[in-house]
Amino acid sequence: MKEELLGSSLQGQAAAENIRARLTHYMEQNDDKILYYNNTLATLQSELDTARAESSLWVSAPLSPRLG
Repeated sequence: MKEELLGSSLQGQAAAENIRARLTHYMEQNDDKILYYNNTLATLQSELDTARAESSLWVSAPLSPRLG
């Protein structure tokens, strides 16, 4: 009986360690994805800011007289 409990306990500990390792791996992968998406978002935000600044120059620029 004691050996069965010890074996069961060891199996439970091994399963818990396995799950903990898988969780750590999963979290590392998702951290990398989040960093990638944050960097992409920052780049796109910068491009949007530049486009808005350039478009406001076009809107505020005086119209040149038409030829002819």
